[in-house]
Amino acid sequence: MTFLPIVDRELRSASRRKSTYRMRLWTAVIASFVTFGFLIVAFFGGNTSGAGALLLRVLSGYTAFLFVFSSLFLTADSISEEKREGTIGLLFLTELRGYDLVLGKFIARSINALYALLALLPVIAISLLFGGLTGVEFWRTALALINALFVSLVVGTSVSAVSRDSRTATSGAFASLLFLFGVLPALESIFKLPSFLFEICNLSPALPFFYAYEAKYLANPNDYWAPLISSHLLGWILLILASWLVTRTWQYKDVSSPKLAVAASLGRRRVTRRIKGREQLLDINPVTWLIGKERAAQALVWIIVLVWSTLITLVTFNTASPQPWLYWGARISAFLLKLLVASQACRFFAEARGNGMLELLLCTPLNSLDILRGQWLALRRMFFWPLLIFVLFHFVPAVLTVYRSLGTSGVTSVLAEIFSMGAGIGLLAALSIYFLADIYAICWFGAWLGLTAKKPGLAPLWTILFVVIIPSPLCFLDIIADLFFILWAVIKLNQDFRWVLAQRYESPRLSKPHAATPPVIGMVNP
Repeated sequence: MTFLPIVDRELRSASRRKSTYRMRLWTAVIASFVTFGFLIVAFFGGNTSGAGALLLRVLSGYTAFLFVFSSLFLTADSISEEKREGTIGLLFLTELRGYDLVLGKFIARSINALYALLALLPVIAISLLFGGLTGVEFWRTALALINALFVSLVVGTSVSAVSRDSRTATSGAFASLLFLFGVLPALESIFKLPSFLFEICNLSPALPFFYAYEAKYLANPNDYWAPLISSHLLGWILLILASWLVTRTWQYKDVSSPKLAVAASLGRRRVTRRIKGREQLLDINPVTWLIGKERAAQALVWIIVLVWSTLITLVTFNTASPQPWLYWGARISAFLLKLLVASQACRFFAEARGNGMLELLLCTPLNSLDILRGQWLALRRMFFWPLLIFVLFHFVPAVLTVYRSLGTSGVTSVLAEIFSMGAGIGLLAALSIYFLADIYAICWFGAWLGLTAKKPGLAPLWTILFVVIIPSPLCFLDIIADLFFILWAVIKLNQDFRWVLAQRYESPRLSKPHAATPPVIGMVNP
C-alpha cells in the first residue's frame, strides 16, 4: 500500500487542476497591484526614506491576516463535511488510518494557500530594493509567515476533526484563531504576567512578527525564536491529536445514555423556545425565517464589539490623550467584523446551491426579489445593532474630552475645544462612513459570489480580498471601489435567479434572457 495514499492522490489531482496555477498567477498580480499603489502613495507623500521597512510591514501584515483566517474557508469544514455526507465511515473500512485522512485533507486544502504564499514572497521582497531593512530581516518575516499559515491551517483541520456541523466547526476555528493570534499577544503586551503564563503566550504564532524586525531581534533573539518554535510544535501536536481523535469522533452518539438524554431534553426545550420566537418571521419573509439567527456568528460579533467597546472606554477614562495603538485595534476589530459579515453574506446562497434549497424556493411563489429581501432582513437582524454600537463607540474619546472640559472651564473654552477637535471628529465620521460602506459592499458582492462562484466555499475569502484587501492602498478613495462593487452586484442580481441556475446545466448557446424587474434598493436595504 502506498504511504499516505490520500496525500498522493490529492497532490496528483492538484497538479492537473488549472486553478492551482491560476491561484499563483492572480495572487502575484494582486500583490503587485497593492505594492504599486503603496509606492505611489509613499512617493507623493514624500516619505521614501523608510519605504522598504514600511512596505514589508504592510505586505506581511495583509498577508498574515488573509492567510491566517483563510483556514476558516479552507480547512475548518474539511473533515466535518465527510462526516455529514456519511463517507468517512467508508474510508475507515479500508486500510486507511486517522493520520492518512487528516494529512490528506490538510494537504489537499492547504496546497493552494501554500502556492499563493510562495508567489507572494518575491513580491514582498521588492521592499529590499527601497532600503530601510536587511535581508535577514526579510527572511525572518517570511519564516514567520510560513509558520503562521501552517498553524492556522492546522487549527482549522483539528477543529474539523472533532466537529460535524459546518457552522460549529467554523465558529470553533474562528474562536481558536482569535485566541492564538489576538488574545495571547494582547495579554503579553498589556499585562505583566507570571513566568508560566508568559510561556503559554509564547504559543502564539503572531509574536514572531513583532520580534522579526532588526532592532527588536538584536536586543533579544530568544523573543523571536521561542514563540516561533513553540507555535510550530503546537501545530504538529494538534495534527497528531486530530489524527487520534478523528477515528473516535466520526460515529453518531448514542442518545439513549442518561447524560445525552438530559442534554437532548434541554436542547428540545431550547429549540421549542426558538421556534416560538421565529414563528412571526414566517409571515414577514419565509427566507428570513429559513435563515434565522446564526447564534454562533452573532455571539462572536457581540464579543468583538463588547471587548473593543470596553477597552476603548477604559483607556479613555484612564488616559488624558488617545493612545496610537487604539487606531490599529480599531482596524483589526473592523477587519474581523467584516470577515464575519462576509461569511454570513455568502453562506445562504452557497448552502442553498449545494443542497438544492434554492431550486425548491424558486418553485414556490417567491421571486428573486423576495429571496434577496429575506437575505437582507436576516443580515440586518444579526448585525445591525452590534455594528451600530461599534461605530458609536469610536466617538467615546471625543465625548469624554468635551465632558472633562465642562467640569474645568467655561462654555467658551468648551466651544473652542469642540472647534479644535473638528478635524478629529470629521476623521472619525469619515472612517465610520467608510466602514459602513465596506459592510454594505460586502453584503451585496458576497451575495452575488455566493450565488455564482464555482467554489461557493471560497466566496467569503474572495469577497474580503476584492472589497477590503485590494482597494486598501487607495486610502480614503476606497469608497469609490465600494460604490463600484455595490452597483455591479445590484446590476448582476437584477435578473431571475432561475436563469442563473440554468446556466450551470444548459449549453452556452442558450440566449441570454432579458433582465427581470429591477429590485427597489430601498426595500432591500438593511
